[in-house]
Order: sequence, then C-alpha cells, then structure tokens
Amino acid sequence: MRTNSAVSWPFVAVVSFAAIVELSGMIVLAKISRDIQLPLEWFVAPSKDREREYVTGGNKKSGGIQRFKLGLHGAHQEQAAILAYIQSGLPDAWLTQVNAWIDAETTTPSASGERWTSDEKLINFAEDSVRRTGQASSEHARDNSISDKILIKHLWIVM
Repeated sequence: MRTNSAVSWPFVAVVSFAAIVELSGMIVLAKISRDIQLPLEWFVAPSKDREREYVTGGNKKSGGIQRFKLGLHGAHQEQAAILAYIQSGLPDAWLTQVNAWIDAETTTPSASGERWTSDEKLINFAEDSVRRTGQASSEHARDNSISDKILIKHLWIVM
C-alpha cells in the first residue's frame, strides 16, 4: 500500500459494491454494505456536452455537487467525495472552471428554486504534479437532509 503525506485527507468509502482501488497514493476501500459511510460520486472531466454537471444539471438535478447539496445523494451524511478523472487540462484549471460555474449559479441559478453562494466555491486546493492529482474541498448548505450542511472532498486525477 502506497501512502503520500501530501494527500491530507485519505478516506475510506463504504459503498454498495465490492472493490479495492489504489489511486495516486490514496486508497478508496469499498465493500458490500447497506450502510454508506461516505457517499462517492465519480466523474469524467470534461464530459462532452455535460461538463457543467460536475456542479449542476439544472432542473434535471443531475449535477454532482447539486445532488449532494439537495440531499438526493448522501442525505444522512455530513461528508461526501467526488472523484474526477481529468482527460484534458490540469487540476488548477479545473478548479478555476468549477468555481466559475459556481459563481454563475450565484447570479443565475440553472435550476428553479436553488440558491448558491460564493461560499460554496472549492477551497483548500493542493496539487501534486508528480502524481498528477489535485484535491480541494467545498461546503454546501442543505435544506432537505438530516444535516444542515455537507462537506465535499474533491479528488482529481489527470489521465
């Protein structure tokens, strides 16, 4: 098992399928369980014609952050993670783009009834150019969940 002191938030994800995957020094452990300990969203970036779905899917409610924010995923948890495989570009450019999409949602939400604030932008960014990874975190207010907010850890792996 590799470890990386530059990765400040290794986590264990228990989801509803069986797998053990080592990704750039971070271990994601998943086993068969009904009790999800850390909801995990997977994303390929950019995704043709759907790259904004990392943040929001508008009224379809298909966005990665949006689903956690609305409690559609991980309604009983206070933390979640999004793992993105970056097919083009680097993590710092992806951070800038995601935060620009969140800024756009603060002024003109793409889904009716949703509220976004600039406090929901990704922060605590760190990049490991040797391992070609990046990480950040974000916090989002919730209305329809057990917890009133959710902390999302973001891990990006350059393909």
